[in-house]
Amino acid sequence: MLPKPLGKKIQSRKLGLLIRDARQVSARTPEHCALYLGVPTQTYEAYELGQEAISLPRLEALANYLDVPIEHFWGTKVLTSGRPAQRDVLKWIEERQAQLARLLRSLREKAGLSCEELALQAGVQVEDYQAWENAQQEIPIPALETLCKLLNCQIQDFFDKESFADRRGYLHLAKEFLDLPPDLQEFILKPENHPFLKAAMLLSQVDRKLFRELGDEPHHD
Repeated sequence: MLPKPLGKKIQSRKLGLLIRDARQVSARTPEHCALYLGVPTQTYEAYELGQEAISLPRLEALANYLDVPIEHFWGTKVLTSGRPAQRDVLKWIEERQAQLARLLRSLREKAGLSCEELALQAGVQVEDYQAWENAQQEIPIPALETLCKLLNCQIQDFFDKESFADRRGYLHLAKEFLDLPPDLQEFILKPENHPFLKAAMLLSQVDRKLFRELGDEPHHD
């Protein structure tokens, strides 16, 4: 069954509230977010009010800017640190939109549907769907979720597998490594020392209570 228009409005409103909540927690203004995403402030404010649906690439970019994982907008709240340079965002959004278009076409063809058939089932204009599949127009989140249901896939299938959030994790690990003393960094990087590191990892998993008990055991000659 196709989602009713009222359901889509509620969904857009809920997403808008989550976007506004993330922005407020991050102490950003609508003007800041609009500038980062490369859209007019009025358009961004429409995102928060649920009056205009945001596309997945722009939502992913916004998640990065506000330091929240993309899953936050589906109910998860895990804050991370680090963000890419703003000048790279618009190019990245364009590339991601092209990736989504290719994946959407692949899933449609796998389902054995024509553009006209899928557009009809999704309740959208054929011209709009063709523009999405040709990366000529951004796909609104509600429309993408409807397409996922029709194509028997999950919205997570469209998430960036090497997203800003994922890269932030690697950057965090790299920072921790660089914060180590130089001699310890050198020790870790030497392949011949890896067995010692693995042994240390195993010892770290041993219950400390066992060590204490071993230390208290009487020695026998």
